[in-house]
This record gives sequence, C-alpha cells and structure tokens, in this order.
Amino acid sequence: MTTPKSTAECFWSFSLDVYGKHGVSAACLTLQDELGLDVNILLFCCFAATKGLPSLDRATLSMADAAIAPWRAATVESLRAVRRAIKDEFFSIDRVRQEAICNQVQAAELECERIVQSLLSVTVPILNREITGQGHLTAAAVSLDNYLSNAGAKPTEGCWYYLTILLIAAIPGADEGAVTAVLKDFI
Repeated sequence: MTTPKSTAECFWSFSLDVYGKHGVSAACLTLQDELGLDVNILLFCCFAATKGLPSLDRATLSMADAAIAPWRAATVESLRAVRRAIKDEFFSIDRVRQEAICNQVQAAELECERIVQSLLSVTVPILNREITGQGHLTAAAVSLDNYLSNAGAKPTEGCWYYLTILLIAAIPGADEGAVTAVLKDFI
C-alpha cells in the first residue's frame, strides 16, 4: 500500500511537470526577471485551480507572498544571484570547474525553491474538490490577475502571452483559444 502524497509533494511534482513543458521555463523566468514575479506563486495559482480551489483572492496571495518572502530573499534570491555570477564568463577560471560549481549552486537553489513550495502549501490549504461557478482555467486566470495586481505588475499583452504559455501547460484541456477567451477580460 502506498502512502498518499502530501500537498507539498503534489505541488512539487506538478511544478516540475509544468515547468519542463515547452516554453514554460522561459515564460516564467521572463515574468520573474521583467516583472519581479515569483515563479512559485505563478505555479501555485495554477496548481490550486487544478485541485479545485476557486480563484485565490488578493488577500490570500498577499498572505502567501508574505509567508515565503523571508526565505525567498535569504536563500533563493541569494543563490540565484551567486549562480548567475558564476555563469558569467571568468577567463581565469577553468570552464569545467565553473560549470560544476554552478550546477551545485543550482541544486541548492532548487532545494530552497522546494521549501518555498512547502511553505505555500501550508499557508494556503488545498482541498481537492470540484469547482462550482468557475472552471479550472478561469480560477487560475483570476488568481494570476490578482497576483499581478498585488505585485503592481501591469498586465500587458506581452505579460499575458507568457501567462498563456503557462496556462496551456498547467491546466488540463486548456488551449490557446480557451486561454485567449478567458484572458480577454483581463487585458
């Protein structure tokens, strides 16, 4: 008999699956680097919707962001900065050694991201249930729009292009037409 996965484990598996799909990592990193958004919260908005949670309101998203902010700043962002600095070409360092160190820092960064996801899973309880009144795609889109509002990010067409890539990858059955129809209310 297998032990059921915890919400944190399910969220991590979901994130690895979605992030590994074509175009998603580039889309998420662009949203992170250009708008200051947290990739884990972007993924959490989609994960929560797929688990039947109605859209996350701005207060819930603020609470979630506040819960992860200290850990994110102290570990994830610090390790990301170190990793990116190591990736810069230093002519006096052996390239193979530089790449090995970068991979080690990236592994630590990824483990810290996993802790962020565990914190999110505890902060916002996920109950598997059927959504009534709004579908998974709409719930995810509303949650993402609320997160962008909280972050002070302007929902430009470029932004929604990257969110479209994420939503198509994350929400079962979502295609470009369905995502465009839902997002037209936010652009």
